[in-house]
Amino acid sequence: MTPNTIFIDCETTGLNPFKDTIRCVAWQVNDGPILCFKPTDEHELGVFQSQMFATEYVCGHNIGFDIKFLYQAGIIKTIPKNFIDTKLLYHSLNPHESLKLKDLAEKYLGVSAIRLKDLQTVGQGKKKKKLSFAEIPIEDLMDYCKSDVFYSYELYKRYLEQERPQELTGAKK
Repeated sequence: MTPNTIFIDCETTGLNPFKDTIRCVAWQVNDGPILCFKPTDEHELGVFQSQMFATEYVCGHNIGFDIKFLYQAGIIKTIPKNFIDTKLLYHSLNPHESLKLKDLAEKYLGVSAIRLKDLQTVGQGKKKKKLSFAEIPIEDLMDYCKSDVFYSYELYKRYLEQERPQELTGAKK
């Protein structure tokens, strides 16, 4: 495992960091506990910020998305230099498979991953309704966010255990 790594995930109200907002951020440093906060929680925000900049590597699935939101929201003041993107790592193993986090988690970790659409659908029959990202209950969204950090961490560990061709790793056999 790469030492001194923070694994992060953000859940947002949409896909545009200039008009949408962060609802929650989950993170884990190395193999420590997974924590989660709402940006309005100043204490947890401070803990996250201190841990974020005390680590050498920032890892996540499609990590550029999260970094853009964190930067635009002012949660981080500078862009970290060392990124590890699990989406790109798994693309290097098999460029023709789905690179969606939940698909990779189900395939490689053997979990039954909760999908965002499961959180967005409420009611049954004629009363069935699709919630917007902003309408999903925050407790449900925080659990979902923490599960994404768990999947990214476990997928990264699994990736490091894979035998890869010499040209990808630079290692001699």
